[in-house]
Amino acid sequence: MRSRTQTLAAVLIPFLLATASAGQQPQQQKQPKQPTPQITTIPVEGFNMKGGVVNVAEGDVAAELGGVPVRRLAPKDELTAGDAVRVGGGGRAEVLLNPGAYLRLSGGTEAAFLDLSRENSKVKITGGSAIVEVLEIPDISLTFGPSVPDEVLGVIYPPVTVVTPQGEFVLVRGGVYRVDAGADGACDFRVFKGMAFVAGNKVREGTRVVVSNGTPAVSKFDREAGDAFDGWSRERASLLVKSNKSLKNTEWSRQLRRNRRNYFELKDDERPAVAKEQLTVSALTGLVAIAEDASVFREDESEWVPLEQESSLEFGDRVRTGVEGRAELLPYANCKLHLSGDAELEYLERPDGGTAVRLLKGSAIVTSKLEGHDRALLTLVAHQTRFEILREGTYRLNVLPDGRAELLVYEGKVRADGAEIKKGKRAVFQEAGSNVSSIGNRSLDGFEVWSRHRAAALSISDAWMAYFLRVFRRERAYYGGVWFFDEAAGAYTFVPGVWDFRSPYGGQYSTKFRGSSYPNVRRPLFHMQQPWFGPGVH
Repeated sequence: MRSRTQTLAAVLIPFLLATASAGQQPQQQKQPKQPTPQITTIPVEGFNMKGGVVNVAEGDVAAELGGVPVRRLAPKDELTAGDAVRVGGGGRAEVLLNPGAYLRLSGGTEAAFLDLSRENSKVKITGGSAIVEVLEIPDISLTFGPSVPDEVLGVIYPPVTVVTPQGEFVLVRGGVYRVDAGADGACDFRVFKGMAFVAGNKVREGTRVVVSNGTPAVSKFDREAGDAFDGWSRERASLLVKSNKSLKNTEWSRQLRRNRRNYFELKDDERPAVAKEQLTVSALTGLVAIAEDASVFREDESEWVPLEQESSLEFGDRVRTGVEGRAELLPYANCKLHLSGDAELEYLERPDGGTAVRLLKGSAIVTSKLEGHDRALLTLVAHQTRFEILREGTYRLNVLPDGRAELLVYEGKVRADGAEIKKGKRAVFQEAGSNVSSIGNRSLDGFEVWSRHRAAALSISDAWMAYFLRVFRRERAYYGGVWFFDEAAGAYTFVPGVWDFRSPYGGQYSTKFRGSSYPNVRRPLFHMQQPWFGPGVH
């Protein structure tokens, strides 16, 4: 990765050379000072940062709620988490996910939207065919160096999870991905470009994985071959690039070109939640950052109730997730706990006032930046065994179907039954005792891939990069981009912010709303309501 010293030198050397050259020129008459351009707030009509917006609805495309048809869908209709879409034979649909990601559905496809938040898109395909196009950032190495860590890409490209009858398909890069769910229950996953994880396999471009009865078969395929649905997706990608280029003729684009200090002021509904998550102080524990199909049972209530995002857990609460659910909890400010689907835990208090978590079912992954200094800061409990987390690191605890407890220490150190379990070890606890072995080369499931990407800013070792990733998540619209409705095209297209974006099919999204070509985390030109950087910063 390019060091900050090298980056600073690359900026200063041309400046010093230009200054020296200027000093050799004959003295010229001083020119009158030009007036400073006035800063203008540009109107924001037509911009959108939400996912779940219908962009194209050809033929019979209808929304369903609880399996009951509700309405025919049309462009600009908005879906919410829990809604489902059914595309009739011969029909097609395009739905916006997080800005920069398009979901396309063929005729005869059923899709349910489990989560539509910008940082956590999750779609279920029960039958038919779907293509996801995730726009690429071609010059990302200019910021992070030629070898970009996976943790960084995990934040830059928020993972899109596609749930199918044969498991999860997690997309973690810009690219083109296709899922076909057959009537026989088998699923065909293809990566035309990009990278994904499916059935424990890291799948790169030109590779397909066919999963039947839980058994994956991996092979290569011809990326140039395809059916009419592939062709339509490519045509849509080309039209969207052309739509973006045409936006240079809009008044807001002209105003930006006339004065780069002008800016938009948009309301980002998701930004306060991200800021609260990142700025939580240690006195506020148990913050709920994500709650997918999750519920909570409290001692003073008589039934399970939905777990709400941004709420806080209290000692004694129990949390459980549905089969396709997930949850992210913050036991401490610099500690994330992820709960898998079909899992249950108790949120408890340690004798010293700290936090303990008893895992009753499923899996939990803890990523912690807390340094214990030989003093436990978080306790995990399973199978009557207490696992005292002693150091910062990444840990996974599984309650196996037979009741045994399995602990994997990827980074860090744990004390259990008077013994220490160190980095790279796997320990299984049962009635007869424990067995410790090496983790080795272990396949990652969709839950673990998602957890690693969600916790990237905590797990990465470079302090500056971790800081930038946290800022990036808060200011994703400024660095990444937003949707804009092109009246001439009758659909939304993507408008980049600071960074350049291109379609993996080909074509640059050249019309942007930014003031410079390179990111500067201390001087945002894209202003939000309640800006984290403080009011009046330009």
